[in-house]
Amino acid sequence: MDVVEQEKQKRCFYCTKLNAYITAQACIDNQNNAEPYDRKSCCLNCKEGQVVKELVETARRYKWSIRRIGNCSGCNEFTLIHDSKRWLCSKCYHKLRKNKIQQEEVNMKQEEKNIIKLDFTEYQTLYEQLTKEAKEQFRTVEMQILFIINQFFCNKERVIQ
Repeated sequence: MDVVEQEKQKRCFYCTKLNAYITAQACIDNQNNAEPYDRKSCCLNCKEGQVVKELVETARRYKWSIRRIGNCSGCNEFTLIHDSKRWLCSKCYHKLRKNKIQQEEVNMKQEEKNIIKLDFTEYQTLYEQLTKEAKEQFRTVEMQILFIINQFFCNKERVIQ
């Protein structure tokens, strides 16, 4: 299936009355131009057409383009599209956002396992020495502490060997 066909399927829905894929605008035009003994006469009191009209009215109320009505790529429901890049309805978009936020929270909790907090309230002179040394070597206090720990372990390995 080429790109044009994919775009067409996103923006169209299957009309059971006409047995064809049509756009929302075509559906509304068929309803407005239908005559009693015409092929489009089935469009006069069509329930699907009423749903499409409601979607178009909702889109206009939000000042969205009618082109934002189509099949959601998440649930495949013909509805208003909230996220036009991923072509998702609002339910699928918010479900995706919720899952993403939960995943970020899990990642943050995993990252917090590597944090060590040091309290220097009783060792004020040690903290002052650390800050002085860090300023001299153009480092933050945290980086200076890491540097000292790294030096300690490097020297320890040399002694063992």
